Amino acid sequence: LHVLAVRDAPVAPVPPIAHVSPLAQVPEQPRTAARPSTGGVTGLTSRSLLLDRLNVAAARPERQTHFLVMFFVDVDGTAKVLTKYGRRSLEGVLSTTANRLRATLRIDDTVARFGDHGFVVLCPVVANSADVVAIRQRLARAIADGPIMVDGRKFKVAGSVGAALVGPGEACDPEALLGRADEAMGVETART
Repeated sequence: LHVLAVRDAPVAPVPPIAHVSPLAQVPEQPRTAARPSTGGVTGLTSRSLLLDRLNVAAARPERQTHFLVMFFVDVDGTAKVLTKYGRRSLEGVLSTTANRLRATLRIDDTVARFGDHGFVVLCPVVANSADVVAIRQRLARAIADGPIMVDGRKFKVAGSVGAALVGPGEACDPEALLGRADEAMGVETART
């Protein structure tokens, strides 16, 4: 496993993911396709479904020529939102953030809620390391894409994104990859 941790910083505009290096055998699909979820406020994939998707992704034929990447997304300030404004406001902030993250991804990518203040994003087929950085930048920008309105209150959201990746043809241990993504996020959090 290779660990790549990159820090949020001002970034140059990056074209939409469909215009970054072509992803062989993964055609861009309409965002209207149904996505399984566990419901809840954010409607995101559960941890067990995420691990199932990771196991399936690890066995895909594209794994011989593409990276498999897991991003760990930490949303800053959620403890303060919970303490000051309550669970309803926190869930509103997280739900909007989840929608922003999903809007930046392809249909084959998966966003899962992870704990009270974070998300895990699985991208099963990524062409190269430049695409890893571009996707990370898009995720970071999606988090900070203007204030979030919940019950008439305006919340400014920021966050950090760490990434763990498995190179083409390398074996993938799903739990280990999840742990590495968490470690990469810890490195990012410590740098702030």
